[in-house]
Amino acid sequence: MKVVTAKEMQDIDKITINERGIPGAVLMGFAGKSISEFIIKNFASIRTTAVFSGTGNNAGDGFVIAYFLNNFGIEVDVYLIGDREKVSETSSIYMNLCIQSDINIIYYNEKLENEIDTGKYDLLVDASFGTGFKGEVKGKPLEVIKILNASKKEILSVDMPSGLPASGIAPQGEVI
Repeated sequence: MKVVTAKEMQDIDKITINERGIPGAVLMGFAGKSISEFIIKNFASIRTTAVFSGTGNNAGDGFVIAYFLNNFGIEVDVYLIGDREKVSETSSIYMNLCIQSDINIIYYNEKLENEIDTGKYDLLVDASFGTGFKGEVKGKPLEVIKILNASKKEILSVDMPSGLPASGIAPQGEVI
């Protein structure tokens, strides 16, 4: 495995998209499918999963994971942390795919209070923040991180644990 900085990852993505001609949505689809295959292979006994997605591009990976896990027969709930209107354009492609596939999306934002019962899931997938994250997690995303950390459940983070900056700077608050 090669470890890169946030800037290096952004550069790799730009080269792949602009010079190799692979659209960002396709990269997102490949990433989410690969992670779902990793889950199926390494967590063979799971029957229920919760995917926690933010509104940025990391969320799209989460929606793709939910879609493929659902196709494998695993019961999936997606918790969208943030406003639906703020979901990135690319991520919304896969959010709409989940909606069309009747995958349960639970909106967990400032306007709507929903309980998160982590006890009913075999695996929790963290797709809230990715390599572009900076600063300190606040508001609903912070609440979710605290709930997930307190759950004592296995958590698989996409790209990196939410709340951890990819730039090598120490976290400024709570981290998955």
